[in-house]
Amino acid sequence: MEIQQESFQSSLNEPDSSKFRERAADIESVFEPYFRSRFPGFQGMEIEGFFNGSSGLGVRYRLTFHPSSNVSNTSIVTALQEGNNTQPLRRYTLGGNLPVRKLPPILITTPSAAPSTTPPVSGK
Repeated sequence: MEIQQESFQSSLNEPDSSKFRERAADIESVFEPYFRSRFPGFQGMEIEGFFNGSSGLGVRYRLTFHPSSNVSNTSIVTALQEGNNTQPLRRYTLGGNLPVRKLPPILITTPSAAPSTTPPVSGK
């Protein structure tokens, strides 16, 4: 996705930089409650990177949903379109197209729990 009010800065290329971490935390703090309100099975958002978008700051992100969630690429795009420039998304104006692609489930195992799968969704 692209945030039109903001522009890309080279300091956002480094995931370990304070600029990257601050920007990622801010975006996650706005979008996570919004996705949680739209999708009961939403588990989290991770900012994977930033890029110079055609209409603003490009954001590559990963959304994670509970395996039993019935979330489609279309429903995520619709949620972003409906939230565009509204109070829940802090009046962010999302530009460009909103591509979403479903990634294969990730197998998660822990010593005290049985394996489970979490189907991630990635956006750009």
